[in-house]
Amino acid sequence: MFDVCIANFVHGPWDIRLRDEIFQTFVNYKKIKFNIDKIDGYPKKKYDLIFLPGIRLIKKKHLDIKLLRKFCRYIVEFGDYSGDERDGGADLYFYSIEDKVNNKSNYKYLPKFIDENILYPEQTDKLTFFVDHYKHQNENEKIISNQAIHYIFKQIYNLDISIDVYFHSEKGLEKNPKQINIPINSKMNFKIIPYDEIIKIYRKTHLFFPTHRETMGLVAQEIGMCGGLTVMQKWMYPKFAHNEFNHYIYSFEQPIDFKFIFSLISRDDFLINNRKKVLEKYTISRFRQNLLENTLELIC
Repeated sequence: MFDVCIANFVHGPWDIRLRDEIFQTFVNYKKIKFNIDKIDGYPKKKYDLIFLPGIRLIKKKHLDIKLLRKFCRYIVEFGDYSGDERDGGADLYFYSIEDKVNNKSNYKYLPKFIDENILYPEQTDKLTFFVDHYKHQNENEKIISNQAIHYIFKQIYNLDISIDVYFHSEKGLEKNPKQINIPINSKMNFKIIPYDEIIKIYRKTHLFFPTHRETMGLVAQEIGMCGGLTVMQKWMYPKFAHNEFNHYIYSFEQPIDFKFIFSLISRDDFLINNRKKVLEKYTISRFRQNLLENTLELIC
């Protein structure tokens, strides 16, 4: 029997989902009994194992590693890159991007998960487009993200067909907005939508339009799991992610070829092919298996 603590120091949407998936992975394991506590902050009693859901929390949140050690045998944390130098001394570090820098035995590759059980095609005959929210990470991106949103809507509204367009804005999810308001002096311009609500739009989406530079975001992959196609510029997603979801590339100088895109949508295998591409890497079962195997190797 192992006593496990899942300690919450951050509460973002991904951190919460990671925490819950860690819990489900171990509570459902039948060969070994795990007693699992989900807590906020530092533990108050001793555990065999402490998970820290988040991104490199020991260094990023300046956690007291000595205090954590006082209450556990092993510490597990998570991050993006194997080459991340913010090593706070965890016994096991799971990284989600295979960047081929790893040279440490306690660094293990663990791709993020996308739940194929709640993300699935649910499109109607009427085409649905989803336009992502405004965001910038530096001064140059203020201009380019704002430009991308207006460019996308100009292209969409020039179409002579009946469609539904959802725009993630400061108001929430606007359906067929008449006016696009983007206060670009704000770093981000969107209202946070509960995950169980926004995935209802993901399931409907035929075409997804990113609008800013993503770093670790998985929206394109999640919509791909629902059968949607991503229509994007090259800079909007990291190069390593381009082979993880089906997509169409355009530029400001080259109008979106909707005639070609609509020929793809009309194919009987359009939705299933987009979903199949994401399933090659992102599944709950693959995540759970990798998480279990590497954790058990540490503690057993």
